[in-house]
Amino acid sequence: AAIDERLQKLNARAAAQWGGEEFGRANSLLTAADQDATAREYTAAEQKLNEITPLLDTVENRAPQVLAEQLKAGAEALSQGRSEDAKAAFGLALKIEPNNQVASRGLKRAGTLDQVLALLTKAEGQEKEGNATPALENFQKALALDAVATRASEGIARITSRQAADAFPSAMAR
Repeated sequence: AAIDERLQKLNARAAAQWGGEEFGRANSLLTAADQDATAREYTAAEQKLNEITPLLDTVENRAPQVLAEQLKAGAEALSQGRSEDAKAAFGLALKIEPNNQVASRGLKRAGTLDQVLALLTKAEGQEKEGNATPALENFQKALALDAVATRASEGIARITSRQAADAFPSAMAR
């Protein structure tokens, strides 16, 4: 029962995607052990069941490493503007560890990434053309979708700084 329970938990954590050869072998051994038990080959069934535990230990011990790899891959995909890759990496990370806050935030950011990038591109174009007000609005929209979009906060800082600098001489002239 403990083996079955462990396999179910690993299945729920998407171990079929990351558990490697050991996970596949453990599933195969369990099926074979069930067949042996049905055929009343209890010694053979027990031997197979005894082989499963170390395989499951290996898979369970691998989970933190795979989680870290997925979080890193998701972050890299976000920084490179690859929303689908980021969604896949953070999605798998959440299957491995459902309450992982980094993965939750990353998945949320990946969901708005394409929209944020479009707003940033538009805002930067408007800023270059000297259209500060619409550029500022688009930078603010991007920042509202993704609070850690540094290109948006940097754009807002540039425009507000420029507006303050432009306002100073005219205020002094009065």
